[in-house]
Amino acid sequence: MKRDYFTFNFCNSKSISIKRLLLGLVMMLSVSIAYSQSTLTVVTTSNSPNWEISVSNPIKFMDWTATGAVNQLINNNNTPVFDFSTNLANGNITVETTDTPGNFNGITELTADAGFGQQIISIDLTDLNKLRR
Repeated sequence: MKRDYFTFNFCNSKSISIKRLLLGLVMMLSVSIAYSQSTLTVVTTSNSPNWEISVSNPIKFMDWTATGAVNQLINNNNTPVFDFSTNLANGNITVETTDTPGNFNGITELTADAGFGQQIISIDLTDLNKLRR
C-alpha cells in the first residue's frame, strides 16, 4: 500500500495511538487488580508440637506455609496445627498465608492462642481490613 504523505491526516493517526495507549493501560490495570495478593504473616520462636492459628469467615480454605527453623505446608485449612517440636534452638519460624483480597475481606477473627504460649514475636495484620477487635 502506497501512502500519499502530502495528504496524510496526522491528527487521525494521533487519536488512534492515544486510544491504543489507553486500552493498553486499562488492560494492564485490570490484570494487576485481578492478580493482587494479600498476606497474613506471623513470626514465632515456639517449639510446640501443637502450634495453632485460626481465621474465621474467609471465602474459601487457605494454604499455610511455615519457613525458617521448621518448614511445613498445610493446605486447605482455616485452623492449621503445626508441629514445631523440632525447633529446639527456638529459631524464628515465619507462618504465612497468601490469597486474594476478596478472601481476606471475609476474615473477621484471628486466634493464635491454644491455651499456652504461642511465643509470637511479630504479626502483620495489614491486609485484614475487616478484623474485629
